[in-house]
Amino acid sequence: MRWLYGLWIGGVCCCAPLWAAGPQVRLPSFPAAWAVQAAQATNVPDQTNPHQEGPSQKVDPTHKAHANQGGNATNPQNAAETTVPVQVSAATAATVAAFLPSFTYVPTPTPYRPKVDRPVTRTASQKKVMDLFTAGQYREVAKLGSTLHATEPMDDELQLAVANSLAWTGKMREAVPLYQPLLRGPYAIDATLGLANLQRWSGRDDLARPMYRSVLSKDPDNETAKEGLELANTALRPRTTYGLGTSSDSGDIQAQSAFVRHQWRDDSGSRIFEVEVDQYHNWLPMPWPNEHVESLTFRYRDPTLPFKPGVEVSTPIGDQAKLFLVGRMQFFNDALHVATGTMYWGKMAGSPHALQKELTASFVTADANFSFTMGSVFGRIQYYEISDGNELATSSWSYSPSFLPGWPVWGGKVKPIFGLETRHAAFNTPNYWSPSQGSGTAFAGLTGEWLIQDWLLYGSGQVGTRMYGDAGNSWSFSLGGRYPLTKDTTIQAGLWSMASWRDGATYRAQSATVQWETLWR
Repeated sequence: MRWLYGLWIGGVCCCAPLWAAGPQVRLPSFPAAWAVQAAQATNVPDQTNPHQEGPSQKVDPTHKAHANQGGNATNPQNAAETTVPVQVSAATAATVAAFLPSFTYVPTPTPYRPKVDRPVTRTASQKKVMDLFTAGQYREVAKLGSTLHATEPMDDELQLAVANSLAWTGKMREAVPLYQPLLRGPYAIDATLGLANLQRWSGRDDLARPMYRSVLSKDPDNETAKEGLELANTALRPRTTYGLGTSSDSGDIQAQSAFVRHQWRDDSGSRIFEVEVDQYHNWLPMPWPNEHVESLTFRYRDPTLPFKPGVEVSTPIGDQAKLFLVGRMQFFNDALHVATGTMYWGKMAGSPHALQKELTASFVTADANFSFTMGSVFGRIQYYEISDGNELATSSWSYSPSFLPGWPVWGGKVKPIFGLETRHAAFNTPNYWSPSQGSGTAFAGLTGEWLIQDWLLYGSGQVGTRMYGDAGNSWSFSLGGRYPLTKDTTIQAGLWSMASWRDGATYRAQSATVQWETLWR
């Protein structure tokens, strides 16, 4: 079965340009059933899959306006009031040269009426684009404006409108070259704010912070820069997270977990360190296995280096004979995230039998997302060589169409999603789900997010049908939320449930999690 490894690695390399970044692999805490990833979890190895992460959009719960009102974006109303020329440093300009990963952000429509010192003459096409922007039709502006920019010279006001529309609808790479020429003109403040927001949305708060400060040095009352600086400072602060989780399934497998994780950065704010202690309890009714595992994990990531490498080292506490290593890198301008290393397979599989046998695994995973005119495609491939001699390969693919942009529901937005999941094993074993005949499921579902005062709520649901192998009809749903108890403390909780077909029978699983995060000065 060594050919299977080559097949999956070849698929990663050949398809890499079509993908972009997804959640990173991290060794376990507990079931994190968030948003889209949890809704697609009918085919994960178990309900304790550590490859599931948080919501796709990082929204800071300490500020209630920025997620749906463009507060930390280049607010068009703020842009209208800040047309003072700004001399941008070379360091500031250099921070925007890199390709930025995709981020989908559609703010509430706001009027855009900047002050200009002289009348502007526009063609009919240019007038149409500006009218669409004023009406809040940012996707149309991004589409038409990009074409227009390639064929006609645009005035600064129109170019800023197109750049903002590109940034706000996830086309961050395309927005950068439209912002850059504006850095030394009358819209320099607005362009700097737009680029700072792109950096912050892509996770580079360390690069965004000096750009916000640059704006405030010229315009001390700029509310957008004040808000962006506050959010960047919050993201760069040390934090401690406490988590609890519980899960069960129709096979009478029970699991409970707890962890404490502390994260901090170096003086530059760019290099990230993390240490975690976790406990995992997995059991079946007597006389079956009842297993406990306690682990210590250290993580490090340096986004300033080529490929933004990261490393993870973990070991079960009290058993120094086991040491698990994971390496991560990002390719194609952050479009592809790859991780490879070793792991405690029993913990990953959520199986007390596998824990009792102390099964380990070598693995390689690739997560990516490709956006194009018809929508976006997320792909994930995982391959495991397990210490019992088995080989396991899984994949998950989802498509979010742009021609179905979603619908407003209860003040939020709900979007459709379609996809498929596969799973293949070299041989079947009762120690974990390993369909030797394969398993394939196609699904369709909905995802949504809501910002209600200080609450960030998100949910998803899907239904699936059998394509081949050990699969059948399925459904799953997840609900989650974040709430800031104080400016320095946030609580997050999630629920997940699913039903599918495994080993020739109906299978069900459910989980609940809660996390408490404290920020330090």
